[in-house]
Amino acid sequence: MGLRTYLALGLATAALAVGGYVWRQNTVIKSQAAKIAGYERSLAALTRQAEQTALARRVEAARAERYAERAAELNASIEAILTGDIPDADLDPRIADFVNGLRKAD
Repeated sequence: MGLRTYLALGLATAALAVGGYVWRQNTVIKSQAAKIAGYERSLAALTRQAEQTALARRVEAARAERYAERAAELNASIEAILTGDIPDADLDPRIADFVNGLRKAD
């Protein structure tokens, strides 16, 4: 075996080593790309969830505001009934039923 044979074997071995290294790096890159894609999907899902949560908070705040306004109106009507300052406007049917129930109890 001459020098050319050893040189050819050395080059073949180096080519196999470089090929294996490239294959391994390609595998690592694909694995990392899959992880990144998973993180991007998770981020998109969490972003949608945060947007939905913010919308739900705004809806709930609006609902609570409407209920607070309605409660204030009803409290004012009850106070008017208790003080005898009954307005000429029609009463809420629930309040009228309550007052009629009080009258029957007397």
